[in-house]
Amino acid sequence: MHILKLFHTFGATKRKKKMKTINVQISDTEYDAFGFSKDKLSFSEVVDLVERRISLQALKRSVKLSEQYHLASMTMDEISEEVCAVRTKKTYLS
Repeated sequence: MHILKLFHTFGATKRKKKMKTINVQISDTEYDAFGFSKDKLSFSEVVDLVERRISLQALKRSVKLSEQYHLASMTMDEISEEVCAVRTKKTYLS
């Protein structure tokens, strides 16, 4: 189990930085999966790592769906034709 210390600097002036610290418990598996490499991170670093993880999951889901619906073997021209057909149908039905 890891405890991440997240900090966010706000209202910073040249002389004094105001910070809040949040401790978050995370399992070793999640720690490794999200690519955390240190136990003290800025809030923006955590957001960046989580966004990357979510983007990767979305990409994997998209690839899986494209294979499921046989889109992976389509050319860009075929995909463009299908998109155009769907858009035309929506416009016609509106």
